[in-house]
Amino acid sequence: MQTNGWLVWLGFGMAACALAIASMLYFGRGASGKVAIIDTEIIINRYQGAHEARKAFQATSDAWQRNVDTLRSELMRIVHEFETLPAGTSTRVKDSLRREADAQQQRLSSYTEAVQSKAQQEQMTLTDGIVTQIRTAAAAVAAEQGIAVVLAEGADSPVIYGDKAIDLTQDVLAELDKRFFKSGKTPQRSGSGDSAR
Repeated sequence: MQTNGWLVWLGFGMAACALAIASMLYFGRGASGKVAIIDTEIIINRYQGAHEARKAFQATSDAWQRNVDTLRSELMRIVHEFETLPAGTSTRVKDSLRREADAQQQRLSSYTEAVQSKAQQEQMTLTDGIVTQIRTAAAAVAAEQGIAVVLAEGADSPVIYGDKAIDLTQDVLAELDKRFFKSGKTPQRSGSGDSAR
C-alpha cells in the first residue's frame, strides 16, 4: 500500500485548515489584525500523534498486503500446477484447474479493489483527524496569543514570506504534544532532522 498519498491529502487539508482558522479568527472576534504562520511540514513531521497514526495505518496496510500476497501466491500455485500437468491429463482435470484459477483470480481482484477503497477511506479518516487536531491546537494558540489569522506555510501553501517573529509552529507543536501526551501517550521523539524556525 502506498502511504505517501495521505501526506498529499494532509497538505491540502492543512491549507484548508489555515484558511478556516484565519476566517474564524479574523471575522469572529473583531480582529486584532495580527497574522501568524505555522509550518505544516514541520508539524506533520514532528507531531507524535501523526507518527502514531502513520504507524497504525502502516500496520494495517502491511496486513492487507500480506493477504494480497497470500491470494497471489495461491493463484500462482494453481497456474503452476496447471502449466506442469502431464501431457495426458484429462480435460476434466484441466477444466477444474482453470475454474479454480479463475475463481482465485476473481478473489484476488475483488480483495485488491476492496483494500484499495478501504485504504483510501482510512487515509481520509486519518488525515481529517490530524487536520482537526492541528486546527484545534492552532486555534487555541492563536486565541491565547491574540492572533487574528493563522496561515499554513508549506510546500503547497500560498504563503510566500512569513516573519519568524510570528511563526507559531513550535507553539502549535507544543500544544499538540501537550494534548497528545495528556491522553496517556509517552514521548517518543525521533530526533527529526528538521531545524526549528
